[in-house]
Amino acid sequence: MKEKKLIQKRKKKFLVFAMALSMLCIPAFLTPIVEARDWDSFNVDEEVIPGTVVEDPGRATYGLTYGFSVEYYDKDGNEYTDLSCTSEYDNSTGEAQHVVKSKEGIKAWSVQQVDGTGHATKFVFKAIPYDHSVTYKSEGTVLQTSYADRGAATPVYGGATPSKVSDAQYDYTFAGWDAPIAATLTQDLVYNATYSKKLREYPITWQDDEGNELDITKVAYGEVPTHADPTKAATDEYTYTFKGWDADPVAVTGPATYKAVFEASKKAEVKTAATTEEKDSSAPTGDTAPLAAAGAVALASLFGAAALLLKKKA
Repeated sequence: MKEKKLIQKRKKKFLVFAMALSMLCIPAFLTPIVEARDWDSFNVDEEVIPGTVVEDPGRATYGLTYGFSVEYYDKDGNEYTDLSCTSEYDNSTGEAQHVVKSKEGIKAWSVQQVDGTGHATKFVFKAIPYDHSVTYKSEGTVLQTSYADRGAATPVYGGATPSKVSDAQYDYTFAGWDAPIAATLTQDLVYNATYSKKLREYPITWQDDEGNELDITKVAYGEVPTHADPTKAATDEYTYTFKGWDADPVAVTGPATYKAVFEASKKAEVKTAATTEEKDSSAPTGDTAPLAAAGAVALASLFGAAALLLKKKA
């Protein structure tokens, strides 16, 4: 009888021990939590914190007079080390608090863990991301990324008009996105800017042979520029003929300058009527006077000799 009582007593102790052990071994995910709800602030001494959803951002006041640390994690459990911080102390209230931080693509945070009971030393926040993202790009560069939940209206682009830098050949104008904007979100979306293009025109400067500007024309990229042949006024000694430009015009790839080249021709000597009369005049002048006088004397002597000869014969 005593043996039976001893066995029953031992069984009771074992059951109590087993129950206590089972309570310790209940998985954490079976621990009940409060229904998720939006919070602007909460007090660790008054609320059941785990499971509380904190809007991003918002100031959380804990009613504590000591500091604590705050850690942030993504939905997969990876820590956002750039967000983790320590609490601030508000002198006006004498309480510790901190501003819940923002993170792109995160709509709220869930308080997953509070280390300490009544005297928390660490709060652990886990991200609650939006369902989908909408990204607008231009030439591979992200212009805007917005986030929304499934079924929400697709966020529209709200930035400056997309632009593409001109190259040597073309100027570009935004022509819209590469696909119609979906009315509502059912998946992640990426829209790329498209552009219309127009051939660029460049100034071509035409100069005379002294570098003076004759004209400036605009010519489209890839075209060979042309210009009417220039002229150059004649001088007293020369006339001028256009021979071409200092370089053969080539297909346009940018601004260019061409300089005219002229060939000079000396004018022929022109004989005037006054010059002809002067040369035909019999009046001796200058160095010809002595010769003319000598000829006249010789001629007179000849006539005189002839007259004496005739007289003698008579």
